[in-house]
Amino acid sequence: LAFIKTDGTYKDAFYIGAYQVTGTSPATTVSGATNRVTMTRATQRSASAARGTGWHVLSYLELAAIQTLMVTEFRDMNTQRAIGRGSQEGAVYVVNTGLSNIAGNRSQNAYTSGGAVTDYISYRGLENIYGRAWQWVDGINAYERVVYLSNDQTAFADNTSVGYEFYAQVPTAAVLYQKELHPLPDVFLPSVVNNASDTTYLGDPLRSSSGWRVGLVGDSSLNGAQVGAFSLALSVASSHSDSLVGSRLCYAAN
Repeated sequence: LAFIKTDGTYKDAFYIGAYQVTGTSPATTVSGATNRVTMTRATQRSASAARGTGWHVLSYLELAAIQTLMVTEFRDMNTQRAIGRGSQEGAVYVVNTGLSNIAGNRSQNAYTSGGAVTDYISYRGLENIYGRAWQWVDGINAYERVVYLSNDQTAFADNTSVGYEFYAQVPTAAVLYQKELHPLPDVFLPSVVNNASDTTYLGDPLRSSSGWRVGLVGDSSLNGAQVGAFSLALSVASSHSDSLVGSRLCYAAN
């Protein structure tokens, strides 16, 4: 679905920042700069759109396309096991980007027990697609754990289902590992979160809360084994902003 334009035709591609966002007004993503944190999703959205038409915060549907590639390649949803632990420890959320440049577009992992500023994972050139800092994803809103998704950048907004499609209701979860998924063709949304762990089933947790919520993915270096490409938080309000949360820039025709 991430490749379908709003007029029903297909995109040739979409382009994802190799690093988490490093600057704002407008948003930038460059090597050798520190990743930016402590901005709301709406602020990140505006900073991304300021680059011009087609620029936006990575959407949940685009992330799902990346997740699909991972599963196809590794035949494993536990990305820590398949790729590596990366920056899962140490509670340091801001570092210089470009640590993975040596790997080019190969997948690679650098992990230090207890955490180090040199830790990272890279999936096909996407540095820290999980770990280091949480990342906002756009085009996803949840109300009372009912998930609404959109591929239309002009509809991206907080606390609304207007311009979005209903997908599924996720379970109640403070921090519970995902065991089963809804039978959906284009996204990975959990349906069961009991009797699973960081080493079984998906290996990544869900967080969900009532009311209007927005999406965070990947987790941070605060939470150890909870980080991963399928780690999903639908537990924070649109006003949320803190030192654990950054974002990733994306470009695609709408």
